[in-house]
Amino acid sequence: MEETVVISAQDLVIHTVLSRRKLELEFRRNYLMRNGSSSGDAHVMVLDNALKDVETTIAPISNKMDNASLMQVMINRTQIESLTVEINKYDMGQMINAMKTKTGELYNKMKSRSQLNKVNFDNKEELADLTIILSTMPRQDAEKIRNIVESSENYGDGDAIDLSSISDDKCNNLSSTINRLGIGVDYNDGELSFNSTEEQINTEESRVIKGTKVWISKDNLDSFDNNEQLLINTIKGIQALTAEKQVTVLSPEKEEKFDTLQNDYLKFTAIRTKFLSNGQRNELTLKLDSNN
Repeated sequence: MEETVVISAQDLVIHTVLSRRKLELEFRRNYLMRNGSSSGDAHVMVLDNALKDVETTIAPISNKMDNASLMQVMINRTQIESLTVEINKYDMGQMINAMKTKTGELYNKMKSRSQLNKVNFDNKEELADLTIILSTMPRQDAEKIRNIVESSENYGDGDAIDLSSISDDKCNNLSSTINRLGIGVDYNDGELSFNSTEEQINTEESRVIKGTKVWISKDNLDSFDNNEQLLINTIKGIQALTAEKQVTVLSPEKEEKFDTLQNDYLKFTAIRTKFLSNGQRNELTLKLDSNN
């Protein structure tokens, strides 16, 4: 029986976060087991339970990813894979010792790989979007674009990639996403052109709001930042007066100030929402048929 399976960019972000969490938990468990702990110890069992929770949550996403021919993107893929081959020549005990001493060739390799992986983790939202977009494109075009993005060398010499068979909306999303990775690219008249890293044309800058990365037009950035500072100051003022109200009766002047701060909070929050909606786009998804 066929059913439609939907994979979203958010699925891929969650998978990235949980995969990292799983590796961290496994490393901590291996460290404990190699330093005198046993599987029945309470602190090991806590890690085992945490691992089980992560694996339960990540499993359905992994299953969907396995059934899809995803064009996954990893910045600096060649360097990361090369370092992984070198690191895997050592056993777990040597890796743990390298992390403890923070010295030696193995530690330097692990540190270098960690720094490269951090670039991918910090850009997980953009890489998830790019993976979904490329996975819906003709394979040959998608592979060419992925190879350029994953390269640590200069990002192309301006040669254009013909995308005339793909909708403008998708191509604009594609160029915007690549630019958000800090890679200069331009889309015009059905052609995608990469530029050197010194000639980026990114017109947006990211901010983190409530733990979520958002993108703001550089033309609006100063106004957005000013509004965020006003909002922060307003929240602090509300918190201070709320704490005071719990222990005493506010004077009429402070009650009036409290009302003003609450109105300001609503105003500045509305302005933030307007800024964010201007840079927001619909969540990207990939649909595929699967046989049960």
